[in-house]
Amino acid sequence: MSSNGRLGDIGEGIKDGINTGLKIGETNMANSSLTPTIDPRRNVSVEKEVLYDKEISLVSQSGEKPGQLVAELSQDDYTVHITSGSLSWSATSWNFFTALSSVREVLEDHSLKPAVEGACVDVYPSRMALEMGGGRRAYRWPGTGSPMTVDIFDDVPLADRARLASVAEQQRAHERRRGHGDG
Repeated sequence: MSSNGRLGDIGEGIKDGINTGLKIGETNMANSSLTPTIDPRRNVSVEKEVLYDKEISLVSQSGEKPGQLVAELSQDDYTVHITSGSLSWSATSWNFFTALSSVREVLEDHSLKPAVEGACVDVYPSRMALEMGGGRRAYRWPGTGSPMTVDIFDDVPLADRARLASVAEQQRAHERRRGHGDG
């Protein structure tokens, strides 16, 4: 952990880490592999099921750069990988939304936001979606009316990129909605 209580920055080489069970890190794609691994808990091979493998945009103040998002499931572990060029960021958690949020926090250190629904200020999953659906679906709360369900890995259209937010901004918006009985 860095002195500010955050997980640290990319230069610190984040590895398997804190008590939440998150595994966060950056790797060079030349050394990266998405193949079956040995699960030390059972000493058996664990197949990873790739549920998403898609091109995304990483948005910054100065424009966009292409990226690749891979979301995979292995037993009860949900992993999100985002790559751009030779850089790769990944996180593993008990659901996809939390894993995506962890990757987003590291991307924020590089002033990047993935242009996916799960990174929008008006999107947040219910507890049931996290626990029973692995956090793949979430509610999108329009300014008025009832929420709609979205896939957190769906692309955000260019016209809606202003909805992209930091993890902290998204959390604060969710807490405000809950305070008003909307979430």
